Amino acid sequence: MELPIVMSHKARITAKPTAPVNASSRNLLDHLESAVLWVSPTLELLYVNPAAEMLLERSLNRLKGESLKSICPGNSELVQMLEKASDTELSVTRRNYRLKINSNQAIKVNLTVNSISQVGIVVEMQRIDRARDIDNEFKLQKEQEAIRGLIRGLAHEIKNPLGGIRGAAQLLQSELADQPELLEYTDVLIKETDRLKSLIDQMSGPRRQPQKQRVNIHEISERVRKLLAAEAPDSIRIRFVYDPSAPEVVADKDQLIQATLNLARNALESLEETGGDLVISTSVVRKFTIGNTLHPLAVSLKIEDNGPGIPESLQPQIFFPMVTGKATGTGLGLPTSRSLVDAQGGIIQFKSRPGHTEFEILLPAAPQDHE
Repeated sequence: MELPIVMSHKARITAKPTAPVNASSRNLLDHLESAVLWVSPTLELLYVNPAAEMLLERSLNRLKGESLKSICPGNSELVQMLEKASDTELSVTRRNYRLKINSNQAIKVNLTVNSISQVGIVVEMQRIDRARDIDNEFKLQKEQEAIRGLIRGLAHEIKNPLGGIRGAAQLLQSELADQPELLEYTDVLIKETDRLKSLIDQMSGPRRQPQKQRVNIHEISERVRKLLAAEAPDSIRIRFVYDPSAPEVVADKDQLIQATLNLARNALESLEETGGDLVISTSVVRKFTIGNTLHPLAVSLKIEDNGPGIPESLQPQIFFPMVTGKATGTGLGLPTSRSLVDAQGGIIQFKSRPGHTEFEILLPAAPQDHE
């Protein structure tokens, strides 16, 4: 339920807005997670901080000087709030406001509109769904840590008797050397115990600590590209869209390749029957929270496909072991990818509907050499 508009009196604007924000003010605004828009009384954009650039999906260079009416079409209520703030020197706060970014996308934000003397109108927005996502990611991470601990304990208890069974089968095999018709039974015992041990190892997550180093995300995507090129049938079109400005990350290259490859192979499998498009892309994300830490820059690696999508009933559990919608699937690919990415200090996000599934690996950018 939307809360009512809250208003308070502000001092009357007695002068036109000054030119750009000074260096100290800009430095402060650039480090805020909230999106901040500085608007003239005639509703022209004078300045937006990086968080607002991300929210509006446009750069300051493209936005500066544009009318807010043209930048956010379909947000007549927001325009009215700004006009009222300009005319009456009132501050307006609105919660759960549905902000239309473009004709196809809308997000929910909490926003505050302030008239400030000799400055103009300042709009602050906080995206509600991102705050909810951070909370859900944190809870999911804790749940998975608990499940991994339980699985590791259970794996230890299971692998001990499995080792005994395998050893006994090997001894029996040596005793039956002169009875080849019985050796097939001992072969079955040995192979099945090995298969179970391998399955348990996969469920337990990474078996070694990550060997982290500075790595270019495109080294990862290029290795995956070469592997996919050998596996993809002609009915699946694969495209790669790279952002050359993406900074390095600090990660274990092999583990990150494995995590990305698992996601890409899942996308391939979803397109096997119908064919379609698979797109792998990289980009830079500003002011992104991973766990409890706000990172100035993060690097995004996305795997998208236009297959049938993940059934809605499975989506809340897809990162848990043994959960799969495939008849022949083990349900270990996604949990393994999540564990590997967690070990790098990153996260995996996803969204899926019929016709579009998107998995996104997000990793903190490596510190600059001078930091």
